[in-house]
Amino acid sequence: MSDTGTHFPPQTYSSIFNLNALAEEESSASSKENGVKEEGSQILDCFITSMERTFLIFLYYLFIIRAENNSTRDCSSCSNSTVNNEDWTLEIKLDLSRKNLSKLNDKQLLPFSCLTELNLSRNNFQSLSSSYFKGLSNLKYLKFNRNKIERIIESCFVNLESLEMLDLSRNTISVIEDSAFRSLNQLKKLLLSRNSIAEIRNKTFNDLSDLRELDLSYNNLSFVMTTMLRKLSSLETLNLSNNKIVIFSVKDVIFPRLLSLNLSSNRIPFIDIDMFNITFTNELFSVDINCNQFSCTALELTLKTAEKIYVKLVPGVEVHNKRSREGIFCIIERESHTLNIIMTLVLITIILALLLCIDRSMGYRFINKLFCCFKTCR
Repeated sequence: MSDTGTHFPPQTYSSIFNLNALAEEESSASSKENGVKEEGSQILDCFITSMERTFLIFLYYLFIIRAENNSTRDCSSCSNSTVNNEDWTLEIKLDLSRKNLSKLNDKQLLPFSCLTELNLSRNNFQSLSSSYFKGLSNLKYLKFNRNKIERIIESCFVNLESLEMLDLSRNTISVIEDSAFRSLNQLKKLLLSRNSIAEIRNKTFNDLSDLRELDLSYNNLSFVMTTMLRKLSSLETLNLSNNKIVIFSVKDVIFPRLLSLNLSSNRIPFIDIDMFNITFTNELFSVDINCNQFSCTALELTLKTAEKIYVKLVPGVEVHNKRSREGIFCIIERESHTLNIIMTLVLITIILALLLCIDRSMGYRFINKLFCCFKTCR
């Protein structure tokens, strides 16, 4: 190409082609002509039809890049980050957020095999299917946040071999089936925060060998074992904050790259800090244990052990007073004893109620024994 031809701006490193803009314009014009408001997946049908003309512009962009770099490239190779070893990249984005979509037909996205980013956030999807993503082998970023998805089925994303970021936050997901993330070998970032996940199965994350960031904050987890995450050897950031975790078990797994573990705002009364030094071997590793249910005595012991074995604890944000150690919230022993007494009384009441329901005479004998024990103690 001659020097007077079409050139990219000298400081432009990415040519972003947004398919949504022209589609939105034509969709609006079409709705005004027909006087009918499109709903659900019909809106997407309108976008797909209108984007046939948009692809003429897309081909023009490809022509410019080919001519500028004196090379030819087909659509299957557009996932590469550079063009002919230059600093130009081609990003093709489709934004279908806030369109009231509830489903996709199997072939609606087939014409867009060169998409690198797809935004389907803030819609009404209640379920996902692998058929939605047929032909999107170049997709790198997929956003499904703020929908109504309840379950992630097995092999749901099997057609997305190039995916690097998946956002499923702010849904109502309660179940993730085994091998739900099969074929996502390139995934780097997985966001599952603000759902209703109460359990992590042993094979849930087995296919994510290259995952760097996992966010499971604001869910309903109560029990977490590091063995559930044993295949995540590349993990660097793990966020488990604001769950209902009572037990966090650390054993039999090593995470050599993990830099940040967030366990704050849970219900953990004790952690085996000695095992942290064996499991999380990165020198820059730090853990946040703020706002849990540590007794002040247990927390003091944890802090001393952490200092001795060089495990870095994230500084607390609490004011230094009788209910904190180094700014980390803790429960003083009297409060802890009172809580134990209350829990014991509640348990006795439940047992008594069950006995009375099963056998009244047995229940009365149990009450009489408790009363005798009480008198003897006095």
